[in-house]
Amino acid sequence: MKRALPILLILNLFLSCEREPEPVPVIPVTGVTLTPERLDLFVGDSTAVKASVIPADATDTTLFWSSSDFSVVSVSGGAIAAIAPGEAEISVTSQDGDFRATCRVSVSYYQSSDYSRDGEVICLQEAAEGPGINIIFLGDGFTDRDMEPGGRYERIMQDWMEQFFIYEPYRSFRNRFNVFTVKVVSRNASFKIPGSDRRLTEDLTDGTTADFGNALSVRRDVCHTYANRVPNPRKQGLKICVFTNARASLGRSFCSYAPDYCLALILTPDRPLINHELGGHGLGYLGDEYVENQQYITNTTSIAGMAEWGAYSNLDLESDPEKVRWAHFLKDPRYAEEGLGVFEGGALYAFGVYRPSMNSLMNSHGRKGAVFNAPSREAIYKNIMHWSAGPDWTYDYEEFVKADEAGRKQAVEYAAMTRSSVAAGNDTEPGLPPIYLDDDSVKEIRVTKDGKVTLIR
Repeated sequence: MKRALPILLILNLFLSCEREPEPVPVIPVTGVTLTPERLDLFVGDSTAVKASVIPADATDTTLFWSSSDFSVVSVSGGAIAAIAPGEAEISVTSQDGDFRATCRVSVSYYQSSDYSRDGEVICLQEAAEGPGINIIFLGDGFTDRDMEPGGRYERIMQDWMEQFFIYEPYRSFRNRFNVFTVKVVSRNASFKIPGSDRRLTEDLTDGTTADFGNALSVRRDVCHTYANRVPNPRKQGLKICVFTNARASLGRSFCSYAPDYCLALILTPDRPLINHELGGHGLGYLGDEYVENQQYITNTTSIAGMAEWGAYSNLDLESDPEKVRWAHFLKDPRYAEEGLGVFEGGALYAFGVYRPSMNSLMNSHGRKGAVFNAPSREAIYKNIMHWSAGPDWTYDYEEFVKADEAGRKQAVEYAAMTRSSVAAGNDTEPGLPPIYLDDDSVKEIRVTKDGKVTLIR
């Protein structure tokens, strides 16, 4: 009997291991709730709703979210974003589909009531060398909710400033720029509804601007009024860039300019547009290097005329490498790895006009990594030094080459990338051709859907 006890214990242990596990009871879902059941939001708002399963310890608490109109309200796991005016129903459904709860969401445009910060000047950056070249950023379609110190308006302008100084020669010469923003309070943030009340731009259509491209009037005189709030003891020419508070493209961006003046309008969130419009056209007086039609150039007198006052350094009607405007770079071995040459096509035309590089910020400016080519960098450098070093400054090629070391490196890296792989296509639509303004009486610049420009005096 003494020996049997261990055997019985082993047998009982073995039998206990062979028993079927006790079944886990299934606790079914008996209901779903959504809190709150109604929301009133403004376009651009984001919030969250809370879903609860009844009972809380139900076996399967999986829930499925949906919106009756994702163009009005989007939802993801309870996080809601108000996209456009209208009504939508957010719903949550249990795994078995037997139980559902809803929240009715109404979205409208917010309207400003506090204009106390309108016209407030913020210095985003102060020049560390020289008297400083003033660049002025203005935003349109922003409301009083965006204007708190350090708030959304200032953050957006700060982000645009950082983008502007990514590419050479602006990166190396950043310390020669003052960057200001002036707060512009619009009544609402709409670019799509009739009666949109903004300060700097005006819709010329029934409110379908955002879906069908440009149809805007830019109030040039109003832009000047805001820009002139910036301290300007040296009486510099205004250099303004206007940004629209839009989630998607409102059409093709553009830049109007004259010697020592520019007004750029950025109609898309795509970042490289500021480099192309303000950096290339506005401050570099550069021409477009892209092609839009397979025709021989017809406006040869325009290109020649622009060249007479120092513009369009990156374009030529001459194809001879010995005579082209950038011939000095083609002969300089220090620029041999940049991929420079004489490439037909530019100023929107495929034939009869030539550009210095296959691609650049003035061509496919949305292409990943695209940079300013050497003739463009030289033109920008000349203007920067002329504005910041004073009238006694004279151009010296070797001084430029020394200052352009970082620019060559940036361009060579881009050239190597495009040789080693097929670069991605355009990420952004090209801007409109630059608009030359030689008349201060122009109060508005109107751009229709098909790109026709009208100057209103």
